[in-house]
Amino acid sequence: MQSDRNYFYTNLFYSYSHEDAPYRSNMEKALAQLRTDGLLRDWSDLKILPGQSISEKIREKMDGADIFVFLLSPDFITSDECMKEWEYAKQLSAEGKLIFRIPIILRDCSWEDFLGKDDVKALPDDGKPVANFDSEDTAWLQVYEGIKAVVNQLKETCILKPEFRQEMEKTEFLSLQHVKLQDIFVFPTLLYHPLEPEDDSLKGEIVKDQTELLGKKYVLIHGEEMSGKTAFGRHLFLSLVVNKSTPVLHIDLKEVTGKADERIFSRAYYRQFSGDYSVWKQQANITLILDDLSSRSNHIELIKLAKGLFEKIIITLPSDTFYSFFRDETRLADFQEVAIRPLTQSQQETLIRKRLSLSDRVEPITDGFVDQIERHVNSIIISNKIVPRYPFFVLSILQTYEGFMPDNLSITAYGHCYHVLIVASLVKSGISSEDNAINTSFNFAENLAFKIYQSRKLQTGSSLNLKEFVDEYKETFIIPESIFHLKNGLETPSFRLGRKIRLRV
Repeated sequence: MQSDRNYFYTNLFYSYSHEDAPYRSNMEKALAQLRTDGLLRDWSDLKILPGQSISEKIREKMDGADIFVFLLSPDFITSDECMKEWEYAKQLSAEGKLIFRIPIILRDCSWEDFLGKDDVKALPDDGKPVANFDSEDTAWLQVYEGIKAVVNQLKETCILKPEFRQEMEKTEFLSLQHVKLQDIFVFPTLLYHPLEPEDDSLKGEIVKDQTELLGKKYVLIHGEEMSGKTAFGRHLFLSLVVNKSTPVLHIDLKEVTGKADERIFSRAYYRQFSGDYSVWKQQANITLILDDLSSRSNHIELIKLAKGLFEKIIITLPSDTFYSFFRDETRLADFQEVAIRPLTQSQQETLIRKRLSLSDRVEPITDGFVDQIERHVNSIIISNKIVPRYPFFVLSILQTYEGFMPDNLSITAYGHCYHVLIVASLVKSGISSEDNAINTSFNFAENLAFKIYQSRKLQTGSSLNLKEFVDEYKETFIIPESIFHLKNGLETPSFRLGRKIRLRV
């Protein structure tokens, strides 16, 4: 299914032997009404253009198909290419993708032996070959009715797509590619109405659990960089749709451009779920999760629109964006403010135990071993205050200790720890983990840091013209635009030294 569409239709893939091309052509004619009604888009290799890779195009269309029809005949059963397509469709089905594999019996052949234990229902009715009908029109009408029933079934079946679930489950660490978000998630410290943005103490009322939070109609969750806002939103999404079968939609606001209208929600739906959006939205108590709210006007307009469509809305955004733009925003006055604060010692221990349980460690994870790990982590977070106690940093330190630390170094070698934390942050920001990308990023950051040092040494409070620095840097070094990226207000040509600098590198 297309991810950028705004209405429901199904994709049908024809698998057939070229000796049976006339039958395929007749079947296309039989399904014409479904195409006219906008419910079906069918494809065969006849649509491959000159110069296109045949195998790549076929695989692309199979990956996007909802319905596979296999036109069975003696020629199909003896075709190696047809067998490959049959097996690949079975593989997609085994992976949990919602697809229908429909045998269409064209001519007398050993189709029942071919299907074997794979007892999918064939068309026409009772598996009578199309060629054996007194009138082929009768056979194709039965095929049409069968395909129409499948299309209607797909329209009513609103379930999470496996590929989007995998996207939501991903973790952001180099050594955790096999670990799912749910495996290491720890419910964070959430406070209602914290008193001051700079105050990390627990002065607000603590949110007890997820159930309490979801009891609110509208919630605005803010937190510092790397505090786990996005991960928390993804966890809520997975918890609702997977564990509780509750209707929920997740939208990354960084990807929202242009005028706010309902098509933004429908496009997001078709990327995340199977089934018809118009059917899905008729359910009660649908929750909308909006990640990374910014000051762009279309974001506020989108929230206004969402209030008329969704029962509950949960928004995440950076704390500096909240305090700068939305703390006194009357249009968000009905949202419950909630702030993410650093983990408590107990939460940190739970996170460490979860992570250790997923490692390849053979020895038992004793309390003494956990205490030892915690001392190492606390030496970075508490004693030396290198990073705050957020899950991303705790897991990064554990990764340093577990996989990146040379045998002759301890985790208290802070230069090495800094290096790994920076690499982890770069990868989290979207930069490739390949050495050339990481080294290019480090080189730019080192030069920028030295330039800032020189400017400060000349005059405290002076301005550094970032654009001039970048232009000068590019005269000496080659840096891809995909690596260099300014964000959070640094599009302006200069900034005051001493301000918090947020760079992707």
